[in-house]
Amino acid sequence: MILHLLYLYLCFALSILGRPTSDSSRACTSATGVCIDQITEPVTGVAFGFAVPQNVSGPGALGNDFVANITVPLPYGFAGLQGGSSAAPSHFHIAALMGGRVLPNASYEWFLIVQFDELSPDGTTAEPVAGPAITISPLSFWHHDHASFVFRCANCDIGGEVADGKVQLGALFSHVRQPFIIGRTNETLTMANATIAPFVMDLQDIVREDFGEMLRGTGLE
Repeated sequence: MILHLLYLYLCFALSILGRPTSDSSRACTSATGVCIDQITEPVTGVAFGFAVPQNVSGPGALGNDFVANITVPLPYGFAGLQGGSSAAPSHFHIAALMGGRVLPNASYEWFLIVQFDELSPDGTTAEPVAGPAITISPLSFWHHDHASFVFRCANCDIGGEVADGKVQLGALFSHVRQPFIIGRTNETLTMANATIAPFVMDLQDIVREDFGEMLRGTGLE
């Protein structure tokens, strides 16, 4: 149901990296005629989609400018609605915590993408608070049992061990609110009450759409 709702809401195509060890799916909507490819990690139920420019620049596996779509079942702390007190407004908490394997059988190197969005007065939409690198698409939405975020990361990179054209990545999903860190760090973050979901993406299988058109279509230009 999560992916079905996602297909109805999103009106753009996100290219998936790879042949993951998790499930992949593709569906087209009659409403928009758009086909979306995603990786769904079966343990957590979290789905990932990525799009990159034709000519990737930057040191990371995706370069330093990419569009990502993450759909996550609530109430993961990774993507949840944080209630405010009477003295402060509620905020929509977006934190995508991902990392790549540094060495075989070694710990992961983690980094965090984070942004706060103020909720609109009627509580139905998230209004982005300006940030240095992350721009949230108006196509993002939250529902009582899941949230879907579409964002552009213009000054960050996804590191990871690349071998034979494949990058080994991992994602940590936690009900516990993690420290807010922007950028990359070698520190090991707490794994308390967390689920770790490693996955493999094949860089050779990227379908590079017109990045400019995608940015315009997602409101991220």
